Amino acid sequence: MSIYVKKFIAQKSYEKIVYFLRRDTIVYLKQLILFIFLLAIPVGLYFFFQNTFPSLFENSIIYPLLMLLASVYYLTVWLVAFTAFIDYYLDLWVVTNDRIINVEQRLFARTTSELELYKIQDVTGESKGFLQTMFDYGNVYVQTAGATERFTFEEVPGPREVASKIITLAEEDRKYHLKESNSTGGTV
Repeated sequence: MSIYVKKFIAQKSYEKIVYFLRRDTIVYLKQLILFIFLLAIPVGLYFFFQNTFPSLFENSIIYPLLMLLASVYYLTVWLVAFTAFIDYYLDLWVVTNDRIINVEQRLFARTTSELELYKIQDVTGESKGFLQTMFDYGNVYVQTAGATERFTFEEVPGPREVASKIITLAEEDRKYHLKESNSTGGTV
């Protein structure tokens, strides 16, 4: 995992990775079921029209047009499924003993944001709905007073545990920075 993380972030020598988070697998499984359903629609329509209008597929103009339309439909569904997978797999959050790194991936654009732990003011873990409660996944909101007021970990496993651990890490980091500023005579 650390080689994989190094592709996305520049890990400091003293940093230890506490959490490497992605959206919960159930989130992508829900989308996958939708895509399988969408892929089955033309097959169902084919059998419906074959039984209802059998001469429709014997027409030398309509049949190729229907095949072209089905091909475009399948290519569109595959493209949307691939984009959803990229968004699921490459969006990640890394929590270390020093900072939080948020990597957001869109098809051809990646945004990486960082947040120092000692700047955190509040962390909330939230599970809404039946699936999130049953499978223990949800959102974690990290509140700061900085330019990025709120970091959101979307649909991650164990949101309350993650929130609790981030609060503990933030308190430890604040103590470390306070001790450092007292020893150097500066301010944090």
